Amino acid sequence: MTDPRPDSPLNALRLPAFAADPPAPSVRKPTERPRWPPPPRPPPARGSRPAGRPPARRAGARPAGPPPPAPPPPAHRTPSPPAPPRRPSYRPPRPPPRAAPRGGRGNRPPRRRRRAAARPAETSGAPAPSRGGPARSGAGRRKAATGKERRQARPGPHRGSVGRPRCREAETSRRASPRPPRRPAPRCRAGSRPRRRPTARERGPATEGVRARSGSSRAIRQETPSFYPMRRRRRAPNSRNSGFLPPGRMLACRLMDWNDLLARYRSERGGRPKREALAEEIARLSTRFTHPHERARLPSGYLDSRLTRAAYASYFAPANAEKVARVLGELAAADPGLLRRPALRVLDLGCGTGAAGLGLARARPADAPGRVTYEGIDISRPALDDAAWFLAEAAPDWDVRVRTGDLDSAGGPPRDLVLLIDTLNETTLAQRDPAGAGAAMVRRALDRVAPDGYLIVVEPALRTVTRLLHAIRDRLAASDPGLRVAAPCLHARPCPALAREDAWCHEERSWDRPSIAADIDRRIGHDKRWLKYAWLVLTRAGRTLGEAMESPAGATGWRAVTNRHDVKGKTRIAGCGAAGWCDLECLTRHKTDATRAFFALERGDLFTVTGGSPGTGHRRLGPDDRVTRRTP
Repeated sequence: MTDPRPDSPLNALRLPAFAADPPAPSVRKPTERPRWPPPPRPPPARGSRPAGRPPARRAGARPAGPPPPAPPPPAHRTPSPPAPPRRPSYRPPRPPPRAAPRGGRGNRPPRRRRRAAARPAETSGAPAPSRGGPARSGAGRRKAATGKERRQARPGPHRGSVGRPRCREAETSRRASPRPPRRPAPRCRAGSRPRRRPTARERGPATEGVRARSGSSRAIRQETPSFYPMRRRRRAPNSRNSGFLPPGRMLACRLMDWNDLLARYRSERGGRPKREALAEEIARLSTRFTHPHERARLPSGYLDSRLTRAAYASYFAPANAEKVARVLGELAAADPGLLRRPALRVLDLGCGTGAAGLGLARARPADAPGRVTYEGIDISRPALDDAAWFLAEAAPDWDVRVRTGDLDSAGGPPRDLVLLIDTLNETTLAQRDPAGAGAAMVRRALDRVAPDGYLIVVEPALRTVTRLLHAIRDRLAASDPGLRVAAPCLHARPCPALAREDAWCHEERSWDRPSIAADIDRRIGHDKRWLKYAWLVLTRAGRTLGEAMESPAGATGWRAVTNRHDVKGKTRIAGCGAAGWCDLECLTRHKTDATRAFFALERGDLFTVTGGSPGTGHRRLGPDDRVTRRTP
């Protein structure tokens, strides 16, 4: 393309292909920049035309004569190389508009409000306010509406609503009806904390453990990772284990309404403490019961305080009572006539507020003949008064006697049941030889047991306390040949858990906690949905659980001492029996009607395995083996 004018700048921009003769190559300096595109020229002044441009001709007029030939390009200017073709820019397609919400307009532009019709006030010259907007001023001009006025002008029954009324009557009714008052945000009471999960700093120092298990409470934690892999905890207690004893399985249980009993206690004897103060006292007690450094600061007469007794009775006593009831229920499987004796004599050493007596009242059948003689001994007189009140409410037909004293002052005739609940944890751990001091205490308590009676020891499931209980068991069994281990062991051999540094045998059961315990758990970050305890039952002439579990020929009895661990393709659990400690596993493809019970075992369950060799360290169950759950 050329311009007939000789001085046109387009002639200097011609490409080499359109030139008559190819230009001579020229050497461009390294610092010289190409002159493409050319620098922009300033726009011409209005009303003038650039020099050399002919005047515009009329439409349809032809130029006179042929166009002049194009002049050659000047030799002093080198044409620039052609510019590379520009790639077309890619623009992604616009997404389709979203569907409009119910009653809304979606992505469509907002509708323009129709102007209100002229009113008599407007025709007379007086400005009239429009619907939902500010008044007019001046010659029909509208003031800028403020944010508040725009929000008030929005249609709808309340602020933030979208859409317009479907009919004029609905719009009129909406405008006429006043807006409902806005509900204020809920606030906590003065001095109370919001119901949220407390942080680690708010929960305070960790208890006796390096790592806490998932789903466990702060009061019961382990010091090292468990020897055997643990399964994942359930979020809520299973209905199969939520109550004390399943109906028709072992005993007819006397039901007890904990919520009503604790409410009456706090009203009559607890002083009606505030829930915040009660939660703080429970957290302090839990730390001193479980932490090794705080346990030494626990005074001997800590139950003399009214607030401490109320905290203990509201949170710890129901759990301890349920533990004793579970132990007595399993012991009744070995000796069915124990709780039905016509004159049952019970001695509770360190009874406190009577939690062990409440557990006995819960486990004893309601139709059992005879009368129970209960004797509680403790060093705190106010705690003994609370124990007498609880037993009078739960078992009014019992003969209850409470007195101050210690273990040495407990005289009288031999008893059928002697109870030691949380005594070793509070008295012997601070001594130089805890195992020796604990064995001496248990030996003195055995002197108060009848030949066909039982001594029941229940302690928290802390690793240190549980292994101490195992050591006391082995010492007493080795020093007294006439002493028998009634439960939970199925044999009289040394405890195999002591041979493993990271193993301890304890129970873990679910239960229905009282409502106040659930509220306290939410406040202090505990989890009391699970009962975790270690226990030991000793006797001289009574029956043992191993004798009661006599199985047919070829069957081996076991107690599950770890949680069930489900992995890909198999299920594993550790059992303790006459052959010692054994890791049992069963492949998933071998799950049949005969082995189905193995895949539903829980920690503490009793079961028998028929077929194959008993095994000492590891045993894999096959499809020909039969597993029977014997837990009552």
